[in-house]
Amino acid sequence: MKRFQILLFYCFLTLIFCEKIQSSEVLIIGGGPTGLATAIEAHKKGAHVTIIEKRASYSRPQFVFLLKSSLDLLESWNVALSHLQVLDFGGEHMGLVRIKNLEKGLNARIKELRIKKIQGEFRALEKDKKEAIVAISGENISLPYDFLVAADGVHSKVRDFAGIECECLGQAVGVWTFVPFKDHSRGVDVSPILKKEDYFIRRISVPTGSIIFLQSFTHDTELFGHISLEDLKEKVAKCEWFLEVEKLETEPVIIADNVSILLQKAKTFSSSQKGVLVLGDAAATASFFHGMGVNTSLQTAVLAGDFFQNSDRQAAYVDFNHKMEEVTDQLINFSRFLFEEEHIDEE
Repeated sequence: MKRFQILLFYCFLTLIFCEKIQSSEVLIIGGGPTGLATAIEAHKKGAHVTIIEKRASYSRPQFVFLLKSSLDLLESWNVALSHLQVLDFGGEHMGLVRIKNLEKGLNARIKELRIKKIQGEFRALEKDKKEAIVAISGENISLPYDFLVAADGVHSKVRDFAGIECECLGQAVGVWTFVPFKDHSRGVDVSPILKKEDYFIRRISVPTGSIIFLQSFTHDTELFGHISLEDLKEKVAKCEWFLEVEKLETEPVIIADNVSILLQKAKTFSSSQKGVLVLGDAAATASFFHGMGVNTSLQTAVLAGDFFQNSDRQAAYVDFNHKMEEVTDQLINFSRFLFEEEHIDEE
């Protein structure tokens, strides 16, 4: 009889615990890949999730590369991506997709799961209570939460209001361009990162075209504030990428210049007092040369999911910070040499 009573008491505690998980209010600021992926993870763990996103639609044209681990995650979340190319990079399968299509695929899954998503903009945190002030339809509204996720990018306002400092390790400016090939006859080819007189350059060729990246030396924030087509062609010709030079003259290329590039990392990734978790670009950013940013963002979403599942909150914060430190260090170390020019010889 006593054992039966103990079992009943244990089941009662389990029900209380499950109800607590299910009633947790997770407010996510930012509806990019980080925020959307985190919403899916939090929803899986039984939380009640609300996303605040200031954009009305997704339109960023840049391509991102998805590691196999990221492709596996998207599959586990039942996220379908339109116009996804799966390519063989030296025996390793990777995905290539525009950011807008990644966001649209994640957003479609959010709708399927009936996760609440509101167009609005984060303003501030209420003092001494877990409420975020958000501007919705021109009106400031206080939204209560149990956990607040900072997924609002490199210049995160949530991170700043939570009092979490960010260390800047380097700053540059870059250019991103996509040169299409109508014949679709080229294979996958990744050039080394080449150091020129005052910038770095890299080309990644895929069957549909070439993506060319340029990055100024650290702290030179004016070099690529604007780049003309002629200047771009000259720099590409110096690398002897003559097919790209030809296509720059004849094809409708996409050029994005004055791209701010920051090598930075938050000094911590949570505030237990304010119930804040810092993820994605708000946690760390690096150069786009390696294409690791989005992959790291999806990883941090999984770490947030692990956090929400851990009933020992004190241990959850410690474990979350430790794992975030490992993930963001890896991201930073991939790009560190691009902000220390003496570590790479000029080509």
